Amino acid sequence: SLVRDGQLWGLIACHHYSGAKLVPYVIRDSCEFLAQALSWHVSSKERAEMAEKSAGTAELERKLFESMVDSSHFVDGLAQQPLLELAGATGAAIVYDGKVTLVGETPSEADVRTLAAWVESRLDDGLFVTDRLTSFRPTSSELDDRASGLMVVAISEAHGDCVMWFRASTERVVDWAGHPYKNVTVEDGVSRLSPRGSFELWRETVRGRSLPWQPWEITGATNLRRAILGGVRRRAADVQAFNDRLVELDRTKDLFIATVSHELRTPLNAITGWVELLRQ
Repeated sequence: SLVRDGQLWGLIACHHYSGAKLVPYVIRDSCEFLAQALSWHVSSKERAEMAEKSAGTAELERKLFESMVDSSHFVDGLAQQPLLELAGATGAAIVYDGKVTLVGETPSEADVRTLAAWVESRLDDGLFVTDRLTSFRPTSSELDDRASGLMVVAISEAHGDCVMWFRASTERVVDWAGHPYKNVTVEDGVSRLSPRGSFELWRETVRGRSLPWQPWEITGATNLRRAILGGVRRRAADVQAFNDRLVELDRTKDLFIATVSHELRTPLNAITGWVELLRQ
């Protein structure tokens, strides 16, 4: 067995059909050592790949953060090419404050609104990810071609505000060492599972699914969500403080006008009286 991070990653299986075969202890021990060494190399290679991909994702996050800060509205800064690169997506949509902004190859605006309403109750800690949308809901051929893979993060406390990434359906060919499904034999009227009789190449074509979302892509999306949530909250707080300041300034202005009016009216009344006497 090949084990990665405490979980089964793969197997090396050897079979012998021409009678009993006793494998000596030294060979069994060597095989176990080989499996441990190979498991370590697998984990090391995957950690190195994860670190490299994560570094690239962090750079894209930085670009998006700067773009959002420099823009008059964060949606304008977010709707850029790095948004697609962050998740390796073919299209993206930003649903915010009742408006839909599309980037790249996406479903129609009406389909995006429908998906946003549908996914709202299915978010888990603000996140929804699938590489086969049809397993959750029936889709049209056009929607399946553009949004077979769907990743969504919520970006505000308001209902339906989210960022969505889309991946088109990709036909993939998977090579198996033998037929991947268990063989069933019938003995004395009883169905029994049996091992594969052959490990010759068996090829399977997978349709209706997108490429799977990778861990660093999901991490990048959740980091972006936290940044937007923090920015939206700060902007809401700034707007509230600005509104409170405007209300205070308006109250001060009214008080000033009332005071000036009172201070001017008293001497003006006297002046008006004397002017009237002079005219007479």
